[in-house]
Amino acid sequence: MLSYNTPTARTQINAIATRSLLDEDFKAEILTGTRSKRLQEYPLPATVHQAVMDINAENLNQFILKLHQIITG
Repeated sequence: MLSYNTPTARTQINAIATRSLLDEDFKAEILTGTRSKRLQEYPLPATVHQAVMDINAENLNQFILKLHQIITG
C-alpha cells in the first residue's frame, strides 16, 4: 500500500479516525455506502481520498487500522 505520510494527510486521517470513534452516526456512514459523502467534509488530496474509499472493513477497528496503514505505508 502506498504511504501518504504528509502533514495534511496525517491530520485529516487522524480527524476521520477520531470522529469515527466519537460520532456514532459518522461511524455508521463511514462503514457503509455513504463514506464518500462523509469524506467530502475533509480536504483530502484525491489520492488519499481514493485510498480511504478503497478500504474494506467489517468494523471500526479494521477501518482505523487501515487508515493507519495509509499514512505509515
